[in-house]
Amino acid sequence: MLRKLFDHTFIGDLFPRGGVVVDLGGNRGEFAREMRSLYDARVYVVEPVPELFNAIPKEKEVVGILAAVSGKNGEIEIFLPEGMCATMNSAAGGRSIIAKEYKYADLIADHKIEKIDLLKMDIECAEISLIESLLPEDFNKITQCAVEFHDFLYPELGPRVEELKKKFEDNGFYCIPFSLTTNGDVLFVKRGAIPFWKYAYLKYFARFWRGGIRKIKKILK
Repeated sequence: MLRKLFDHTFIGDLFPRGGVVVDLGGNRGEFAREMRSLYDARVYVVEPVPELFNAIPKEKEVVGILAAVSGKNGEIEIFLPEGMCATMNSAAGGRSIIAKEYKYADLIADHKIEKIDLLKMDIECAEISLIESLLPEDFNKITQCAVEFHDFLYPELGPRVEELKKKFEDNGFYCIPFSLTTNGDVLFVKRGAIPFWKYAYLKYFARFWRGGIRKIKKILK
């Protein structure tokens, strides 16, 4: 069963009850709340903007981390344009903050995360450097990874996004884009976690069926 939460699609019946979510770009914790409600999941929520971070649920199985995750450690300037999502792109304008930059591999090691049932990335272009930094042992811990790539906003990123999709495939994952015309909703699923026929069904039938239904709904509205 496919499930879509806040524009991120994943295979719901592949996620175990009490499983582990690493939510990169957690915003106010909406995704975390839903995963807790639906699956009783343990969720690690990473969010660099303090006013958003402060809204993340305060409960035992939700671990909030005030940082911007990427491929390295340090500090990073984040821009907060009015009416838009936070971004590392200075051209967006708005006020800016300096956030802790947390290397993905260190974050996982520091929190002793051994298995990730769902990794969700919505980190406004930082997914590029993060995925470029991943090693085979990082991929080995992941079952599903739902990514919003941002080449639909910055077309010049397109070639690098295609390289990163191939990197997942080279490390043992199926790549299933659920957005029909962009890379805004891409799911990577570890090969072996689902049979090949299911991968083929999802990639070559389900995505087009769902996309067609969405277009029809828009037309009817």
